[in-house]
Amino acid sequence: MKLHTSLLTLMAALAAGSASAAGTPAGTAITNIATASFLDPKDGTTPTESQSNIVTTTVLPKPGFDVNFATTTVDGNTPVAPVPGATSGAGYYPSGYAKTDVVPTTAGTNVDTKYTLVNTGNSVNPVSLVADVSATGTSVLPVVEYYLDLNGNGVVDPGDTLITGPVSIPVDDPLTPADEGQVTIIQRVKIPVGVPKGSEYFVSPQGTGQQYVTATSTTDPAFVEPSNDLQYTYIKIADPRVDITPPADTNPSTPGNTPPAPGPIPGPVGPVTDPNTYPAPLPPGAPATTPPTIIAVDPATGDQNAYPPADAGTAPDVVTFISQVTNNGSLPDAVVLIPPTGLPAGTTVTILDGNGNPIAPDANGNYPLGTIPVGGSVPFQVIVTYPDPDGSATPVPSIPVVIGVDSGNDPDLKPDTSGTFTVNPPNVVFGDTAGTTADPTKFPNETVIPGKATGTGVDQTDSSAVFPMSIVNTGTYPESYTIAGSVVLKVIDPLTGAISDQTVPVKYYLADANGNPTGPALTTTPVVAPGAQLTLVAVIDVPANTASTTANGINTPLPVTQAIVGTYSGITRSDNNDTVSVGVTNTGLSGIQITKTQTSANTNALPGKDIQYQIVAKNNFNAPVRAFFLTEQSGVVGTGTNTGTTTNLFTYSTYKSVAASANFGGTLLVRFNNAAWQPLASATAPANVTRVDVGVDNNAGVLDGVITSADTVPSTGVITVDFTTTIK
Repeated sequence: MKLHTSLLTLMAALAAGSASAAGTPAGTAITNIATASFLDPKDGTTPTESQSNIVTTTVLPKPGFDVNFATTTVDGNTPVAPVPGATSGAGYYPSGYAKTDVVPTTAGTNVDTKYTLVNTGNSVNPVSLVADVSATGTSVLPVVEYYLDLNGNGVVDPGDTLITGPVSIPVDDPLTPADEGQVTIIQRVKIPVGVPKGSEYFVSPQGTGQQYVTATSTTDPAFVEPSNDLQYTYIKIADPRVDITPPADTNPSTPGNTPPAPGPIPGPVGPVTDPNTYPAPLPPGAPATTPPTIIAVDPATGDQNAYPPADAGTAPDVVTFISQVTNNGSLPDAVVLIPPTGLPAGTTVTILDGNGNPIAPDANGNYPLGTIPVGGSVPFQVIVTYPDPDGSATPVPSIPVVIGVDSGNDPDLKPDTSGTFTVNPPNVVFGDTAGTTADPTKFPNETVIPGKATGTGVDQTDSSAVFPMSIVNTGTYPESYTIAGSVVLKVIDPLTGAISDQTVPVKYYLADANGNPTGPALTTTPVVAPGAQLTLVAVIDVPANTASTTANGINTPLPVTQAIVGTYSGITRSDNNDTVSVGVTNTGLSGIQITKTQTSANTNALPGKDIQYQIVAKNNFNAPVRAFFLTEQSGVVGTGTNTGTTTNLFTYSTYKSVAASANFGGTLLVRFNNAAWQPLASATAPANVTRVDVGVDNNAGVLDGVITSADTVPSTGVITVDFTTTIK
């Protein structure tokens, strides 16, 4: 009988070498000669060996690099002030990378931190370095220099040269225990003379080098480390001042409402930390809000800015301010508060005392605070109620509320000073791009053709659904947004025909001037300024086996779910009316296809990729041969036409699987590392395979589980072995 194909798939140990490297160096030639051992049929007793032709696979470049903190495996942080105890994410800085209370000198001050350039690929990779620098509290940016750290001590010593061009990172040799693929550098930040007190700098090296993207190394582009892979050093200039900032504690029963406490406020590049903030008190009887409103206080003027969060309701929103009037004169003073005028439509202002009780207005409509002794203070509250802007496409203005303060020790009723209490509401519109705005009511449908190439346009002839999307910040302060979307597709199992749901995510890209996607996919947008539009491209790549949405001539498009969330305000917007139609196509060359396969040509010879060999051994003798088996191993010395070649298959690749078949009767056996023979269909490979033998046990009809001289391959008998290894 003819044996059916059996398959053995057994994963071996991890490739040798450093975990940071991509594996076998580019240009390495992996050579292989298969050998056949048998008894010479001329006498039936002489051991004989034949060799196959040489198969040589040259490992291709798979370039890659990374710039890391030198003291931790955590890679990447964000340019925000340090958060005590943070071990990752925003506010995390490894030990030694948060330099606080740096004192500038007239001679200049250097802040040095240590970084490591890592070659994560298998080819020498020249990497160019620039500094990504941002600052708060100053517009003067420092000069940043990079030095080669020859002894790795993190200090610029004599001989540590200034880097003026690309730094070539060597390749790690996977056959050695050391990691040669690293270069240590020092980042030197030269603090400007006269930088304002309390200023902050965020400085990270940003590398540009080759990064693997395809199986053809010539197409690997210059790759710039993305912003989410940078690793910042934090520098804060010392600020020795001691400030007393309003408001004072006006309600001892709720001390948490009034003392100043740091909190985030929007800045020109998104939320930053302002030390002069406090959580706004709740209006009387109001439920707690999450997150709370943040109010920033000007310690010099007492003016306040509120940044309320978004909410899910449509009821009017309320912000409560706490302030106080201080008598800095030389006489006791009967002070009154003058209510604001010219408020926006629908906005009301209520003035209460420090405990939240109403103040009866006087005959002039002003609010008396009573007589304040010299040096004394009297608190009061300002409650601003305004229409909820959520969901409006109309830009929302800030609401300034000016409260006048009139002294009773002068003859007029004019304010002697005033305080401005400004509400800055958030708002945003998210939807399909409509010129210079976003339209959440549009419902475009994109048709895709499974199995076709992916694309980035809306031509409806590829396997990608593309939707131009926009975010328009109609609020009053800058904000970034997290963005996510998905569509549930019906996918066909190519083997069983079963159909199951598969959730495919939407990938979001920034749109260029022509509306095409640019840069890496986003999960968080850049900061969008008030009144600005951010144009995006939403791309959905459907799997090749996706079922059509057309049945019985009726198309039922699939809805795409999309949503954004403000990273500061928490405002949420969704657009769930875009749809995808899946067209009818053939998954093969024709509608009814019968396929025969042949082993690949090993053109994608990259670390981590498989090398597939097919060995076909045919008995061209006109007599059977005995004790026949095929062998794959390293160290085979070529003879005849192979003279001068020594194989290194298992030096640079790892055993993965073997499959075999024969056109004659018997049981396929396999043997690893010259150990015992096993049935191939149920064999177990050791962790480290250095030799594989395959033969057929037929024993003239008596199977004994080993290959001996009693096992024969008939004339014209063929054994086919498909052998797979993985490049280290």
